[in-house]
Amino acid sequence: MKKLNFNMTIIEMLTTMAEGNPGAANVLAALMSEYPMGKTSPDGLMCIIYLDNLGIRGPAVWVCYKDVCHEDVHALHSKIIDSSIKTELDKLKVMAR
Repeated sequence: MKKLNFNMTIIEMLTTMAEGNPGAANVLAALMSEYPMGKTSPDGLMCIIYLDNLGIRGPAVWVCYKDVCHEDVHALHSKIIDSSIKTELDKLKVMAR
């Protein structure tokens, strides 16, 4: 797994985090669009870094958006900030078994 670093461009970070999943790429782009750098705190980039720290990448990003947050980017932002997104994703995985 390639680590994010601050020498990467935004596109490189998004591509790395999406892991080839188009749904995840769209969600990450939506976070960047809805929460622009320097305009909101935490901004979309910080949320993406939080997701990386939580080990949430690729298809898991899409599942968080689609199934945990019911396609609401603002709910996703809130759950990333309060760190509840990981717990809720883990609950979904348990229920799916």
